[in-house]
Amino acid sequence: MTIASFRGNSPLTPSPRKVVVLDDSGREFSPSEPGQRAFELTPGAITTPLTTPLRPGESFSTDFVFDLPANVRNPRLYVGSTDAIASLIIGDEESPLHRKIYFALSPSTSLNSSNNSH
Repeated sequence: MTIASFRGNSPLTPSPRKVVVLDDSGREFSPSEPGQRAFELTPGAITTPLTTPLRPGESFSTDFVFDLPANVRNPRLYVGSTDAIASLIIGDEESPLHRKIYFALSPSTSLNSSNNSH
C-alpha cells in the first residue's frame, strides 16, 4: 500500500480489506492462519497488517500464506474493501458498476521440493 505525498502529513488508516484466492469453480480460500504464523517465524520475514496507518510518501508490503488444495485451477488473488458505505461511492472498487480486479497467480515450486537427482 502507498499514499501520495501531496495528501498532507496526517496518517490515513486504510479501510478493512478482504483477501482471498478464488479458483475457476468459484471457490474462495482465505489466508491460512497456521501457514501465516509459520511464515512469520521464518528468519527475515516481515509482514505488516493491512490496517497499518500510513503517512504521505510511506508504503509497506504484506505477504499472505494460502493453503490451496491440489485441484485448484487458475487461482487468482482478490483484495477488496469490506466497507459497505464506500461501495456507494461511484468509482469505488466495490460499487455495483465497478468490475472486480483480480491478480493472476503463477504456480510456485513447493518449499519441500528438491532439485537433487537420485
